[in-house]
Amino acid sequence: MYGMRGAEIIMAELASTLAKHWPELSLGLIILYAFIALLLTVLVFIGGRLQARTKTAIERVTAKIAELAERSADTMQSASADAGSTEIINAIERLSAKIDQLAEHPAVMAQTGRRLTIDADARAAIERLTGRI
Repeated sequence: MYGMRGAEIIMAELASTLAKHWPELSLGLIILYAFIALLLTVLVFIGGRLQARTKTAIERVTAKIAELAERSADTMQSASADAGSTEIINAIERLSAKIDQLAEHPAVMAQTGRRLTIDADARAAIERLTGRI
């Protein structure tokens, strides 16, 4: 029974204290809520800035990847073109050597009854080379 009576006294003292210090308590609560609102605003602002920076960084990396992919494609194309031109040069040299070889041996050509003309294979090779150029 004494415990109930003690609780009633404490509640009465609490009510009296709240009534006496109500302006200070309400001001404290308003300041506390203002600080919480300020903290949340700062956190939202920082989050927005981080999100914007992350987006910018992702866009930069994406642009760099695209640039590297394009450069890689250009490099591959250049390497392919170099290989193609090397192949064309080699084919022209082989064709030139064959023509020189045929021109150096007119006696063999006369014995076989052939004339020194460009045959169909040589013409086809020249047309293919011309088409590639």
